[in-house]
Amino acid sequence: MTVACIHIVIAANAGGAFSPFGDITTLMVWQKGKVGFFEFFALFLPALVNWLVPALVMNFTVARNEKPRPGADSVQMKYGAVGMMGLFLLTIATAVCFHHFLNLPPASGMMLGLSFLGFYSYHVKRKEGRAHRYDTVLGARKPGKSHHPFISSWEKIMTRSAVF
Repeated sequence: MTVACIHIVIAANAGGAFSPFGDITTLMVWQKGKVGFFEFFALFLPALVNWLVPALVMNFTVARNEKPRPGADSVQMKYGAVGMMGLFLLTIATAVCFHHFLNLPPASGMMLGLSFLGFYSYHVKRKEGRAHRYDTVLGARKPGKSHHPFISSWEKIMTRSAVF
């Protein structure tokens, strides 16, 4: 298990080198205009070698006799999972296109993609019937009585001050 975790870290670091979105430093270099988007693909071969050499070394540490038991559970994607993956790719595409064709900062394309994600997640929540439940990320909750006395008191104070 430890070898698998080490391999994941090495693969993530190697994969982040040949994409502007793989690492924060490559993202900053790309946004500053020091390196073009397609110039990162020249780093693919060195990144592949940086992943492949440790993978081959780690391959010899895995026991060949032991095979894990296959899981009996059937795994299905939740409603909206394919759409979320599509929005991820669309967000990357808008960031690249905004920077390349419109000469806008890539962050504006990322923000547009995140706004699409916000609308789509609202649609998924409505479809699943949880659009008005408390959400720790967005902070939205169904109007009405709160379960916690501090929160209900705070809501009263804020409502009264907003009316004032």
